[in-house]
Amino acid sequence: MFNSILTGGLTAQALAVTSLASIVFGLVIAWVHSKTSSYSKNFATTLVTLPVLVQFVIMMTSGSLGTGVAIMGTFSLVRFRSMPGTSRELVSVFAAMAVGLVTGTGYVGFAAVATVIISLLLLGLHVTNLFDPSETTQYLTISMPEDVEHEQVLRPVFEEYSVKATLDNIRLKNMGSIFELSYDLELPKNMDRKAFINDLRIRNRNLSIILGKNPLKGGL
Repeated sequence: MFNSILTGGLTAQALAVTSLASIVFGLVIAWVHSKTSSYSKNFATTLVTLPVLVQFVIMMTSGSLGTGVAIMGTFSLVRFRSMPGTSRELVSVFAAMAVGLVTGTGYVGFAAVATVIISLLLLGLHVTNLFDPSETTQYLTISMPEDVEHEQVLRPVFEEYSVKATLDNIRLKNMGSIFELSYDLELPKNMDRKAFINDLRIRNRNLSIILGKNPLKGGL
């Protein structure tokens, strides 16, 4: 089961079997990604085609000095994606590439087992609450007028509600007339969030307030 089918050299039959296997494994990885993370059609298509592309590269360079260069060049493609990916997307990309590397050396059985293990692991982590962030961990984005000393105004509100607040970043908006502050918050259980937001609204003169999960920390 774990023997390479390329021991007798590259034949048309071996090429067909490994290519079909790569496509099937790519489909499985793309399906698992679609069930466990947000995705686009283009990204799903990439996950399906990547294993067979990597397989072809490995087959054409197998046994030559260029094998190592080809592998490193293939993996470097991850770095030059046009859009920055989340850690979850990178896991799927590396899984697809790893499967292509294995099928490219003829170990179809091993690639099948690896695909099943990775898929079950990702599905299992998705359906459980093992690494879900606590509901008390929130992200606050609040706009403040430039003439308001935000630290002196907001800190008393945080202390009143026993909120642990860590300033994440500050951004200027509207030609510098608005400060947009982002905080990582640790909220006490059973806190009155409506009252908390109302008190913040009074301090920031009814400007924008967003309280929720950090959109930039939604990786795997």
